[in-house]
Order: sequence, then C-alpha cells, then structure tokens
Amino acid sequence: MPDQVRFIQHKETRYDAYVAELVSAKGYGKERHYAGISDRDQAESVRKALRQAGRHVGVSVKSYWEPCPNPGRCPAGKECRWHVRYSAYRQEDARAYKERISRRARGN
Repeated sequence: MPDQVRFIQHKETRYDAYVAELVSAKGYGKERHYAGISDRDQAESVRKALRQAGRHVGVSVKSYWEPCPNPGRCPAGKECRWHVRYSAYRQEDARAYKERISRRARGN
C-alpha cells in the first residue's frame, strides 16, 4: 500500500463550451470577452478556467483580465467590475509562436 494518498480532482468542464463555441463560430485568433465579474479573484479564476478549458478542447487559449470600462453601467450588469478576454489558437501555432519569442529573447 502506498504511503501517499492521491487526490483526484473533479475535471472542471463549465467553460469548455465557451472555448469550443469560440473556435467553431469565430475561428482561431479571434477574441471574445467574458463579462459580469464582480471581483478580481473571480476574474483570475475565470481566466485560469478558460485556459484549462482550452486544454480539454485541444487548443491553446490566451486569456487575461481587465477592469470593466463602464463599472455600474456595463451591459453585463451593475455588479460588473472585471472582464476576461480570451482567444484560441491551434496548439502547433502557439508552440511555434513561443519558440520564435524565445529565440528572439536569446538573441538568435
């Protein structure tokens, strides 16, 4: 019997549909935003969940949060303070991009 206990986490799939719909409707490289987020911790959780959803769907996702441009008057609701912007890319394209950036940083 092993002396360590493994915890198996539940696979969060709530955001998978957002990423899959983005790829099927708009294609790769197009940006969408998720709005109606009331605090920065929740915005960070949504950002991470969208990236994880990309892994589930088989694409790379770039996501970041930003303050709501119209807090209190946002179409997403009066409680909206943060938006998360996200876009999807083919994994091969994302790897090639990272490699180019890495080479450029090394001066090659």
